[in-house]
Amino acid sequence: MVKRLRMVVLVLALLIAGCAPGATKPPALPGAGGAGGLSAVPPEAAAKFEDAKRAFLATFKEEAIYGRAQGSAGFQYPEKEALGKLPAGSLLAGIKEGLAGAKSRPEMVFWLDLFSVVPDHEPGAAQVLLDYLISLPPEGDRYLAYQSGRVHLARLMREEDAALLMSMLGRYDEGLQYLLLSVLHGQGILTVEKAIELLKQPDVYAQAVVAHLDPITAGVLSLLGKDFTKFTTKTQVVVAERVGHLSKWGPGEGLKRDALSWLNTMLEKSREPAVRQEILYQVYQVSDSKESLDHLVVEVEKDGTTPGLNIWGNHYLLREIRSSYPDSYLARGFVAYEKVRGRPYFVLDFWDSMRNDPWPFKYGSGQYEPAKEIPGWLEFLEDFSKHPGADDAAYRLGRCYELQGKWKEALTWLAKAAVLPDGDLHFDSRGRLLFVLDGRVPPAELEKLAGDPEVVPELKPLIEYTLAVRDIRDENYQRASERLAAFIERYGDKGADATGELLLGGAVGVRYPFWARIREQQGWVSSLAEQTARLKSDSSNPEALYQLGAEIYRNQFIYYNFLWAGARQGFNWVGHINELWAEIPEKQAYLQGLINYQHALKCFEAVEKSPQATGDLKAKALYSQGLAHIGILQWGLDSETVLGAESIRGKIVDTYKRFIETYSRSSMADDALLTLYAYTKDKAYLERLLTDYANGDRACEARELLQQVNP
Repeated sequence: MVKRLRMVVLVLALLIAGCAPGATKPPALPGAGGAGGLSAVPPEAAAKFEDAKRAFLATFKEEAIYGRAQGSAGFQYPEKEALGKLPAGSLLAGIKEGLAGAKSRPEMVFWLDLFSVVPDHEPGAAQVLLDYLISLPPEGDRYLAYQSGRVHLARLMREEDAALLMSMLGRYDEGLQYLLLSVLHGQGILTVEKAIELLKQPDVYAQAVVAHLDPITAGVLSLLGKDFTKFTTKTQVVVAERVGHLSKWGPGEGLKRDALSWLNTMLEKSREPAVRQEILYQVYQVSDSKESLDHLVVEVEKDGTTPGLNIWGNHYLLREIRSSYPDSYLARGFVAYEKVRGRPYFVLDFWDSMRNDPWPFKYGSGQYEPAKEIPGWLEFLEDFSKHPGADDAAYRLGRCYELQGKWKEALTWLAKAAVLPDGDLHFDSRGRLLFVLDGRVPPAELEKLAGDPEVVPELKPLIEYTLAVRDIRDENYQRASERLAAFIERYGDKGADATGELLLGGAVGVRYPFWARIREQQGWVSSLAEQTARLKSDSSNPEALYQLGAEIYRNQFIYYNFLWAGARQGFNWVGHINELWAEIPEKQAYLQGLINYQHALKCFEAVEKSPQATGDLKAKALYSQGLAHIGILQWGLDSETVLGAESIRGKIVDTYKRFIETYSRSSMADDALLTLYAYTKDKAYLERLLTDYANGDRACEARELLQQVNP
């Protein structure tokens, strides 16, 4: 019951930045191919872009990102000024292609910064920038791109761009909607009338629109009242909450009275339980009227609590209801919950944060008593399925079944917890369901669940897709490809609902391109199936095996379960998984199957051992093993904890020591020495680099590092 704050904080963080499966991307592999250039741009312009990029990257400092990178003028250097003299069409074409091919944060900053030399209101410029912002995956560096994009859009956008944007706003994720609305508002385009029209669109982020309805005057209230019932239930709740805030804190007593009167008028119009409960709560907050509280208690008695309302996080209000209405549905539920849980329902009754009391909450399997809790929660949920404690009860019930290895029951109740009132456990429930499904249920049990007619329909697609992911991780690429193709055929034309709206998008507050990702994954896996089939028929082709490893190395998402919608590592933090890996018996196999670098490593090791491999290929394979170990280390805290950070670092060092001993004449030997210094801080490696490879391309860097060690 105390997770609402940290859940909100996480959701905001995910909304802004996303969560990739791994932390950072390791360096490129030697001899494994690369990206193409600006083929659609005139050659003379392409050369200027390349000159500017080299100049930018040579002086780029990470700490500058959140300063000049977001300014309207951006970074200043001669090569960039030369680009400003190109025809606008060539300039935009180059930027568009460059953004599409950007492989790192500095490259993205470079291409976005070039919008600062595009003329104001240049036709097509705003569309190029907007297309890029829309294309950013939820796992990408959205926050930086959005902030830079906001500055440039405000200067580039034309009237026709704004009109198109307004008509399509609901297609974008919530973070981008907020950014675009701030641009429109700043330019005076987002009038009250247009904002209200936007509120009628079901997919528009109502909180962002309402946040820009300032100031809310009596005239604005009148306009909102005319269209209030045309809004979706969710939007009505958002508007009622905003007007309630105005009623309590707005400027001027007259406006406060107008807002309160408006709320009471909307209460008479509305028949939706969620809206009525929100309005009654707001009226009570403003007027302290016992009549409105009486009315709220009656509404809950009739309809139960509706999920997602902030009302149920107000424990002061709920304690008052329990005290003043001891026979009410809410009060009876509190008593029943405490009987099973064995402690007070309200945190306020056993912990006071203002007194700096020790944190009273513990996590992990030791906090559950399945024999006692399972029958207790089943009885509670039979009687109080619409109580604010229902999602907490269902979550604990699911965890109890998980501890008993009753996977069907565990998944079923975790899924129910993700949609039950009051909603403060929805993120935790979704995350735990996916964690169990993705990494805990044994493969044979998962197969049984796929064919079990008693499994709830909403879970069937999730299980079927996860079976395909498990096959990918087992490197059974052909069967995985067939499963994915069948999954797409069965559900792909039915939208996100077919795979459970409780999981897709709603978990992280963004529009996750689930089906696009699945189709990409099916393509990747189909390619791997073809390559592995050829290798089985021609095992004497180590170069092909190296290229297979390189393809796997470059793609962190091959083995990813996209039901996570980019939120896996975020859940690991908030769901306390990173603290509790020790109690997960499947942890080693789970992480080794999930991390693409582990699979690539196997290929590189096999290439090095191949009798048919040339010396150069063996050298590339050994060097790439080191890069794969670096990728594993950089994957995230889960990898460091489960696979052992020190152990992985030791493997990196051992690999590159062996490389230097075996291939000291390789062009990559100086790179290996520099890597050894990075992981050991032993300056002897820098000294050897400057002695043995003084004319190499890493000598300058080694000399600078050595000067820092010996100033």
